[in-house]
Amino acid sequence: MNIDASRAEIADVIARYGRALDDRDFEAAGACFTEDAQATFSGVVLSPGRAAIVAHVSGLAALAASTHLFGLPVIEFAAGGQTARVETSAVAFLAGADGGTVRTRGLRYRDAFVRIGDDWLIRERVHRVDWMTEGASIDLT
Repeated sequence: MNIDASRAEIADVIARYGRALDDRDFEAAGACFTEDAQATFSGVVLSPGRAAIVAHVSGLAALAASTHLFGLPVIEFAAGGQTARVETSAVAFLAGADGGTVRTRGLRYRDAFVRIGDDWLIRERVHRVDWMTEGASIDLT
């Protein structure tokens, strides 16, 4: 196993997930997870499976816009290098449906990644909001 390549591949999955959310490509966001993935978002434990995750994150479609910015992931590989524990801090800017209020959230993702064939995928995710603030409207033009 090439550790540097695996680190880059895991970081790429995290970046693709954020881009997919912001582009409202929820199927692409779901493709970052294993078929049997388990996820918890802000304390809400979802039913197992990619479909439940896609259904949950699809709620972002109600917003006018969002931007997810991710910090560098902290990656710890397990023996054998086929699994990894990953923690990533993030900031999400969420513009309300009318563009009125912008909610800014400090997030933390704790993930269990698994290598399946040539791909790294998220098998378990715990999403936590560390802090949140709301601000004035924005111009979406």
